Amino acid sequence: MDGDDRLFDDRNPGVRPEEPVANVLSYTAGLGLAILLTITSFVVSQTNLLWAPGIPVGLIVLAFAQIGVHLVFFLHLGSGPDHTNNILALAFGLLIVFLVITGSCWIIANLNAIKTLYWTAVINGLLAPFLLLGILIVASDRRIMRGQPSSRLGQVTVGLTTAAMFIAAVAMFVV
Repeated sequence: MDGDDRLFDDRNPGVRPEEPVANVLSYTAGLGLAILLTITSFVVSQTNLLWAPGIPVGLIVLAFAQIGVHLVFFLHLGSGPDHTNNILALAFGLLIVFLVITGSCWIIANLNAIKTLYWTAVINGLLAPFLLLGILIVASDRRIMRGQPSSRLGQVTVGLTTAAMFIAAVAMFVV
């Protein structure tokens, strides 16, 4: 397959050759719906179309509709068996976003700046050694690094740093 064939028959990952590629009508319909939802969001927020306390709920509903339009018309996420991994990845991403937003709201509601900084440092101190260990393993693997693993000096440096951080993490609770 030369470059010209690939240019005119390029497909998203997971789309089989026998599946039809998205046509202009699909993208145009998605664009029209996205523009309509955007304009509706501005109208809802700038007019008295909705009862004032209901405006945030209306905007949230329109935001989820906008997300749905993008997923279906632009990312071509369907409910077929071939899209299971994509849907699971989307669900995991939504879980992470939910946890970040909920955690942020919880922290801001009960904000004590010094305590927050202290516990952030403790959590970072506990998680950093595991992250460094993962980096060390990946950077040392010839297959993952495509024949160019990290140098011995780099491996020793990261290894010593990881060991020091593990010792510091344990000492934080023992001493």
